[in-house]
Amino acid sequence: MTRESVLRTDGKTVDVVKTEAENNPLLTRKMENNSSGQPVYIGEAWPGTATSAIGWRIKKMEYDNGDSMPPTGEVWASGTPDFDKEWDERDSYLYS
Repeated sequence: MTRESVLRTDGKTVDVVKTEAENNPLLTRKMENNSSGQPVYIGEAWPGTATSAIGWRIKKMEYDNGDSMPPTGEVWASGTPDFDKEWDERDSYLYS
């Protein structure tokens, strides 16, 4: 079980089990879509996390036929679902 300190929007830091943070339905979600309206990047962070701040996990959707739905897979920024990325830098990460 991995633990992680998380800064809440009220300024308090709480210690949580990482899987609790990953499965929390209250996470903020951002998406960047392609020209067809299909999601390319999906990011999640605790509410109040700035898009320029470290604290995001970002995945990139994969498609077999260009950008046709449905997606056929997803890959994570830097190869991990850790909350240690910046949303604003999503296109600069390597995905695997």
